[in-house]
Amino acid sequence: MLKVMIVDDERIIRYGIVSMVHWEKLGLKLVGEASEGREGYELFLKKRPNIVITDLKMPGLNGLEMIRKIKELDDNIKFIILSGYEDFSYAKEAIHLGVSEYLLKSDLMPEDIEQILFKIVQEIKEYDIRSSADTGESEVDLSGLLEGWCQGSCVIPEALPEEVKRELSVGFCCLCIGIRKKLEESIKNDIGMQHGEIKRRMKQYMPDYKTYLFRWGSQTGAMVVCKAEEEAEVNNSLKNYILEMEKLGYVVTIGRSPHQTQLEKAYEMFQKAFISYEERAFYGYGKVIKVTRKISDYSRDKYQYPVSTIEKLAEYDKKEEMSEMIEEIFDTLQQRKNSEELKFVSMDLLLILNKIAAKVKNLDETFLWKKDIYEQYSRLELVDDIKNWFIEKFTELLQCRRELVERTVDVVEYIENYIKKNYEKKLTLQELSEEVHLNKNYLSQMFKKKTGKNIGNYITEVKIEYAKELMDNTTLKVNTIAEKVGYDDERYFYKVFKAYTGITTTEYMKNRHR
Repeated sequence: MLKVMIVDDERIIRYGIVSMVHWEKLGLKLVGEASEGREGYELFLKKRPNIVITDLKMPGLNGLEMIRKIKELDDNIKFIILSGYEDFSYAKEAIHLGVSEYLLKSDLMPEDIEQILFKIVQEIKEYDIRSSADTGESEVDLSGLLEGWCQGSCVIPEALPEEVKRELSVGFCCLCIGIRKKLEESIKNDIGMQHGEIKRRMKQYMPDYKTYLFRWGSQTGAMVVCKAEEEAEVNNSLKNYILEMEKLGYVVTIGRSPHQTQLEKAYEMFQKAFISYEERAFYGYGKVIKVTRKISDYSRDKYQYPVSTIEKLAEYDKKEEMSEMIEEIFDTLQQRKNSEELKFVSMDLLLILNKIAAKVKNLDETFLWKKDIYEQYSRLELVDDIKNWFIEKFTELLQCRRELVERTVDVVEYIENYIKKNYEKKLTLQELSEEVHLNKNYLSQMFKKKTGKNIGNYITEVKIEYAKELMDNTTLKVNTIAEKVGYDDERYFYKVFKAYTGITTTEYMKNRHR
């Protein structure tokens, strides 16, 4: 399995890449992340990845310097660089260093990253095959061939032993198998244990079928030799295998492809098996799942989920409506049973959660980062668990925000004093919300609830009262007074003054000493 590491000073970019890519499907293992070049170089020395995805402009040791240092140690490492339009000069220099690919941060899409990674994986595998041929190593492990095949390698059919080709010519189906040690305990981190247990028990409980097994990321891949008319029997055998494993305390979930006789279709069948396995989010554990949809049907453009509404409801502190909306979104996901949509919607909600948290001044870090909210999410697999987790986290965040406001500072009182101290400025709701790190709509709502006044009207009230004080106690002209209370437009000041006091500035000046 090829190893990958990510180096970028923006945490959200790193998380986005981690979430976008089906690492196991591509035969890749993510071995670590770093936030700048020096840390990235040290991580490289420890993990020795085959592929490095890196930003170019970073504090400390930048991406270019890190690439040079790594290439001094190993010139075969593949680099994918991330950058913005403004960093094109860096990108050109990186290209001269022999980087494999260049991606704009603003245009990051899952399919683009996966396509580039797939291309690099094939280049590395083809290089290894050529190297083996050059050294006279003619024997190739069948499990290794199948692992490469399920990732789309075009050289695999020709490399298969003739006896295997003959066996598979009668037909086959492809499997993606995952195992858990009880429902509460995943053993996916111990891939060797998982694979060994599946392989050992499948031979024991499915003796009627020739089965080729191989490691496939954190799952096990398999090709089962069978005829078309045996599909039902194979399915029953797999179900019995799952039941027998349950007796031993294991929960096995299997994604399977339709029957196929054409070897060149094997890659497509492996993809269908993997997609079927991913749909366990909707079907649950301990089942044989067979999805009949085409891979091309998996598009996030088919349905627009109202995730932006969640953000608005959260900002207005409408917990019940927000929870109901999350319920509605995930109920729709359950009905549509599209794991790609689930992934994208979840990522959008995570970003909104983070965005709202970032606006709350002095938010206790234990809410998000010390507990590592992304790590919490990554352990969830079933759609109901994901739904309940999001409801819990959004509710917790709003509660933390409310308690923080009540505990630390009276925000409304602070805003009132801020306006009084800065009446000479052109005060806006946006400026005030940024001052206290709260959403402007939420702040406006809080202010009116406590004072009974619109925040804009309160600003006007303060300014006009100070203007009256200057008229009463100074000989300043009205245009000068208007400027001192933050009005550049004298005529607009006259209009606001009359609307607030009921009389003109001239009338007020005449009557001030009476």
